[in-house]
Amino acid sequence: KGGGEKAFCAGGDVLAVSRSYKDAQEGKDCTMHKDFFREEYILNHLIGTLNKQYVCLIDGIGCGLSVNGRFRVATEKTMLAMPETALGLFPDVGGSYFLSRLKGHLGMYLALTGYRLLGADAFHAGLATHFVPSAEIGNLEKKLVEMKDVNENSVDEVIRSFEPEKIPEFSLSKHLSQIRDAFGAKSVEEILSHLEEDGSEWAQKQAKTLGKMSPTSLKITHRQITEGSTMSYAKIFTMEYRLTQRFLADKDFHEGCRAILIDKDRNPKVESVDTGRSEEFCHPGILFSTSKQHRFEVVTR
Repeated sequence: KGGGEKAFCAGGDVLAVSRSYKDAQEGKDCTMHKDFFREEYILNHLIGTLNKQYVCLIDGIGCGLSVNGRFRVATEKTMLAMPETALGLFPDVGGSYFLSRLKGHLGMYLALTGYRLLGADAFHAGLATHFVPSAEIGNLEKKLVEMKDVNENSVDEVIRSFEPEKIPEFSLSKHLSQIRDAFGAKSVEEILSHLEEDGSEWAQKQAKTLGKMSPTSLKITHRQITEGSTMSYAKIFTMEYRLTQRFLADKDFHEGCRAILIDKDRNPKVESVDTGRSEEFCHPGILFSTSKQHRFEVVTR
């Protein structure tokens, strides 16, 4: 569970990552930009493969330490989002795996637009496994701690006993067919073309949102989610780690940190991207190589 009343897990210190990389480029002995992602992804992988019953009470903001776990309990205070394309990065912490496996291309939509899933939305989307009113979280925690016979079925039964008779509806329900049709396209350009053909107010809003994101992040994220849909759980963390190091060598991430986290003008000056540049990011030598520069083995630590 999270500490305090606001956040469960609201992300790491990306500013420190950016500073560490820049300092290393100046010859300083800084490895935080490598160590941070390595440690984070090892932890994510551990959460996803833990042989004990892992229950996350997401009574607030964030999904980094919850979404890979077996039991993910949302409340009306939950807010889950992957806003990395606005920051000049990509949806990591295992996003290649769990987003690519959501139904109806919903994961691609969430990855590219950074749409915020509020409350029961997290449950309906599939990122949360249960929905329990926030007022019941304390009682649920007490019941879980007092359990004598702890196994997957018994934990599931206890959590379900706190679920309300009626769960709030999915805010995206009326747009699911539009999401399926547009975000199932084979490229970002095709997605934008579908949205233009749709022409509805909702479609125009999505196109406008995508227009504010880093073009590089959008193209790499599309490839990342596509590749991740057929990759094993362990291998996606290897891919994501290598991508972080490649993104750090680019300008958009550092500019995103400036615009969103430092100056907060929310107007990042990002670079345009063509097919050649995006292929450079997704070259097999980056995603799947055994180069020591990008080496990361999540299982052998």
